Amino acid sequence: MSLESEIVSETADSASAAHDSGSSEAAGDGFEDEAAADSSSSEDETTFKRLAELSEVEYERVRKAEAENLGIRVNVLDRIVGSLRPAPPTEEDARGGQPITLVKPEPWPEPVNGAELIRDITNAIRRYVRLADAAAVAVALWILHAHIFEAFLISPRLAILSPMMRCGKTTLLRVVTALAPKPLAAANITSAALFRTIEACRPTLLLDEADTFLAGNEEMRGVINAGHSRDGQVIRVVGDNFEPRGFSTWSPMVIAAIGQLPGTIQDRSLVISLRRRLPGEPIERFRSGRTPELDELACKAARWAADHAEALQQADPDAPTNLNDRACDNWRPLLGIADCAGGPWPSAARAIAIELSQSEGSDDDDDWGIMLLVDIRSIFEEAKAAEAKAGWLSSADLVARLVALSGRPWSEANRGRPITSAWLARKLRPFKISPSAQRKDEKVLRGYARTDFDDAWARYLPAPSSLKPGI
Repeated sequence: MSLESEIVSETADSASAAHDSGSSEAAGDGFEDEAAADSSSSEDETTFKRLAELSEVEYERVRKAEAENLGIRVNVLDRIVGSLRPAPPTEEDARGGQPITLVKPEPWPEPVNGAELIRDITNAIRRYVRLADAAAVAVALWILHAHIFEAFLISPRLAILSPMMRCGKTTLLRVVTALAPKPLAAANITSAALFRTIEACRPTLLLDEADTFLAGNEEMRGVINAGHSRDGQVIRVVGDNFEPRGFSTWSPMVIAAIGQLPGTIQDRSLVISLRRRLPGEPIERFRSGRTPELDELACKAARWAADHAEALQQADPDAPTNLNDRACDNWRPLLGIADCAGGPWPSAARAIAIELSQSEGSDDDDDWGIMLLVDIRSIFEEAKAAEAKAGWLSSADLVARLVALSGRPWSEANRGRPITSAWLARKLRPFKISPSAQRKDEKVLRGYARTDFDDAWARYLPAPSSLKPGI
C-alpha cells in the first residue's frame, strides 16, 4: 500500500471512530433525559393522588400554590384531581340498604280444581307445622285470599299466636311465605315504613315478633287496623309545601306474636293458636328453598285466583248467624273462596269460622270488660240460687267473689294485684253501670243491683245458656 493510501485509511478510521464515539455520547444524553422525564411524571402522579385525597376545603387552600409548583394552570389541576377523586354517591347509594324484591308466582299453565287445591294446601301446611285441622284449613283459605285480596272489601289479618317459643310460629310463617304472593318478611318495622311499603309494593306482609314492637305503639296499631278495609289509608304531609297525601294501608298481612295481640288488631284477625308439639307428634323439617311442592301450589293458587277473580268480586256469601259483625267481616272473603271452590269446603268453612271465632280472646280492655260482665252474671245467678232475694251485692262482696273465681285474672288484674272496688267501678263505667248506696245492717254500703246490668248483658253477651261460668 502507498503512503498516501495509508494516510487516507487512517483518516477514515479515525473519522469513523469519532463518529461512533459521538453517537454513543448523544445516545447517552437521550437516556438520561427520558429517565429524568419519567421521574418527574411519577412525582406529578404522586402529587395528584395526594391532592385527590384532601377534603374540598383543604384542596381549595392549596390548589393555586400546587398548580404553580407543577407549572400548570389551576383549572387543569382541578380537572386532573377531580378525575382521581371517588365518584360521588348516586341516589341509590344515598338511600342505603337493599332494594326490595318481591316474587310473584307464575300462574299454573292449566285450570286448577279449587276443592283439590284447598285440600293440598291444607295437607302441605300440616306436613311442617303441628296445628288443628280447622286452623290448617283457615290458613289455606287465607293464602288463597292473599292471591286475590283485591276482589274483596275486607282483608282479615292472619294472627299466628303461641304462648311461648318453639311452638312452630316461625315455621308456619315460612310456609305461608312459600305459598303467598309477593311475600315480604319484616320484623320490628316502623309505622312510616309500613304504610310506605304498602303504598309502593302492595306485598303480603309477614310481621314476626310483633309482641316486641306493638306494645304501646298506638300509631302502628292504627296503620294495621286501617288496612283491614280496602279504603284504609293514612294522611301525611309531604314536600316543602307540606302537601297532604294519602297512603294506602290495604294489603294482606300476617302478624306473629307470643301471647296476645292488642284487642283492636286481634278483633280484625283470624287467630291461629299454636301449641308446642309432643314428642309423639312428628312433622317434616321445613327447609327453605327446597320445597318444590309448595312452589307448585303457589303457582296453582295464582292460576285459580286469576280464573275466579270476577266471580269472587261479585260474591256475597252468607255467614253463620251466631258470628258477631266483625267475625262476619273477617270470614266473608274466605267463605266466598270456599263457596267458589265447592266440594266439602262451603259447609266446612262455616263450621271452622264458628269454631275459631269462639276460641279467640285477647288481653284488651274491651275483652276484659266482656269477661267481667260474664263473671258478674254468673255470680248473680249463684247468689240468686243461694239467697232468694239476692238482687243486690256490695262492691266489696262482688270484688271478693270475682277474685275467688278459679282460672280468671281478677286476682292479679290490678297491675299484678287483686282488683279493688275502685278498679271495678272504673271498668264498669263504660257500660253505664255505677255503684249505688244501700243501707245494710245499719251501715250504708255501696254496691250494685242485678238490674243495673240488664242492659249491658242484653247488648254485649250471648244468651246465658251458651255461657260457661268462670269457676
